[in-house]
Amino acid sequence: MAVLLITFWVPTTNAGDSSQETSTTNTTTSAQELAKQKHNPFADQITLPLQISSELEVGPGNGTTAGLEFEPAIPISLGPNWKVIARPDLSVLDSEPPHRKFGLGDIELETYLTPGLFDKWVWGVGPALQAPTATASELGTGKWSAGPAVGLIYISGPWVNGILAHHLWSFAGQRDKRWTVPIGLDVGKTFQMGKQSLSLQFGTYNNVLRAEGVGRWLVRVQVTLTLPRHSADTEEK
Repeated sequence: MAVLLITFWVPTTNAGDSSQETSTTNTTTSAQELAKQKHNPFADQITLPLQISSELEVGPGNGTTAGLEFEPAIPISLGPNWKVIARPDLSVLDSEPPHRKFGLGDIELETYLTPGLFDKWVWGVGPALQAPTATASELGTGKWSAGPAVGLIYISGPWVNGILAHHLWSFAGQRDKRWTVPIGLDVGKTFQMGKQSLSLQFGTYNNVLRAEGVGRWLVRVQVTLTLPRHSADTEEK
């Protein structure tokens, strides 16, 4: 089972002199809303994150692993009231020594059915699937797995809080239990480029519960490009 706890505080910027107060306030509000939407996994926007990460204290030898991960979030409209968020996860991994391997990891896909409109609370629920696509046994589970995926997000003021969780059971291969619960901190900055935005983020996590082969610590650097899904419609209006 993988659980991600989400807590972000998006700071505001004090306005300048009175002659620029309105412009500064509008810019600050826009930047704050942009940053909050970036951290909302159920927002109606396409996010393209590229992440470089390293796990520390892996396995009995307390080794180090590394990975390059691409996990886009793609909203699919089901009408004005509902949408599906598809979150595929593609990775290139470097395993721990002494039998170090480099190659593709298992592919995962999480899908969430979520309301099209929301106020402060937003939820999502759906299936998760893992395919044994790893190019070496050290880089994957060797099993087909599936299970539920759920999420609950609360947005109020500058705060974005919530949880994303999924649990996988193998239905081909030896059954096992996999629990990973990371707790940590991310810091970052969002830059607006027209209707798109680019976010830079650095984080470190401690896996308080971890499956076999998962490190005690995770350090990551992430670059995310965000594309507003309805930018064309907005221009027409």
